[in-house]
Amino acid sequence: MVNVNANMNATAIARHRPVYHFMPPSGWMNDPNGPLFFEGQYHIFYQHNPFGDNWGNIHWGHARSRDLAHWEHLPEALSPSPELGEAHCFSGCAALDGEVPALLYTSVGEGERNARVGAVQCLARSVDGMRHWQKTPVLENGIHDIHCGETILEWRDPFLWKAKDGWHLLLGGSRNGYGCITRYHSPNLTDWKYEGVFFENRDFPFLECPNYLSFGPCFGESGLLFYSPGSDVVWHSGRVNETGRFEAARTGIMDNSGMMGFYAPNTLLNDPKKRYLTWGWITEAGRGGLSIPGYQGALSLPRELSLDENGILLQKPAAEVEALFTEPVEQHACSLGGGGDKKERPFKTSGRELAIDLNARCVPGDDFSLNVYCSPCGRERTAVRYRAATNEVILEKGLTSLSPEPSKDFQRAQLGPMTQALNLRVFIDHSVIEIFINGTNAITGRLYPMLPESEGISVSGRAARLDVSIRAAKV
Repeated sequence: MVNVNANMNATAIARHRPVYHFMPPSGWMNDPNGPLFFEGQYHIFYQHNPFGDNWGNIHWGHARSRDLAHWEHLPEALSPSPELGEAHCFSGCAALDGEVPALLYTSVGEGERNARVGAVQCLARSVDGMRHWQKTPVLENGIHDIHCGETILEWRDPFLWKAKDGWHLLLGGSRNGYGCITRYHSPNLTDWKYEGVFFENRDFPFLECPNYLSFGPCFGESGLLFYSPGSDVVWHSGRVNETGRFEAARTGIMDNSGMMGFYAPNTLLNDPKKRYLTWGWITEAGRGGLSIPGYQGALSLPRELSLDENGILLQKPAAEVEALFTEPVEQHACSLGGGGDKKERPFKTSGRELAIDLNARCVPGDDFSLNVYCSPCGRERTAVRYRAATNEVILEKGLTSLSPEPSKDFQRAQLGPMTQALNLRVFIDHSVIEIFINGTNAITGRLYPMLPESEGISVSGRAARLDVSIRAAKV
């Protein structure tokens, strides 16, 4: 009998630490910051507490990669500067000003410099290949009445891009009690002019981590806006009108996870392959009171984002992710149940570092699950369930862990009108599960099974036709 309330030993701690999702060697991690391609390598920055596994002392961690799959840790890029009144270097973005890397971030301190009313937007440049950064405050809330008499609270998380007429900047915040995104323009990254509210959503008290991706002229036909409002990441496709406001035509949820999985995404804008690549923070809110000392947080796999002809968000793992996995170690085609019965089919392959592709030919009445982290005794398992009656995919976590501490709340992705084909791409990495559904929807979650033998895989329920392929991670 496993004592799930006892402190976990080193082996148990390692059992939950992801291995192919990016995370720092130790300490707290939250938002990804400023992805940038520079001198032949991909760079990722991230919110990091290098001194502990709790939030605080927020620095910018830094890593680089040649292939988006294998990462080299580098020294911290930004540390709080007491002479600037900084206690934390909050989230932001990165860009190349000619050949010079530049970071734009939200500087936060104590007292009057707190995040709600006293944030400052700072520019940091590096002229020595990202080894050292020189900081300059460039935007101060309330100074010289920058917002033309308006009060913007929770003003943070700059997102920057360059167009023919200069630099454009978005910042998240709150105005009159509603979530807003404000817009600014500069010819040189240092002299900024406020150009009004870019977008407002009265369903939320604040909006943070805005991203805007253009699929046409900068203020033209089509664009994708997404932001984090303290819950599921919201996306809109639409256009920027003549007054500089974004008009949404389509709306959806990027990942049906919220603070239980995927939050605060940030996007690489200068990919040499001309893609938009986005990473999100995989939170550990789902741990509850389960003690796993040493680290918290990871990044999602890089996702390629695009829009279809109807303005619907498409998202898939970047092609480079395939380098993390072997050729299929097991493949099966099968049907399940019939006549109202339900059946289960186990697989020979087991483990916690796998990629599983499932394709189904769906008919009314299908109700099946891909089960992972199954224990032989049946006391632990996690189900990725499809129900044709409601056309939804559900991450069912009721039996995920014998510990009472982790969240057992289900996560659901509503797929809309039923189609005949279902594609699931499922990545399991110890405590992380990422599920891509038909190239549009996604669910990300954290799972903390306690039994060492909870590594089995099966399919169960009723299904007309399933094709399943399992690959192992190259760790």
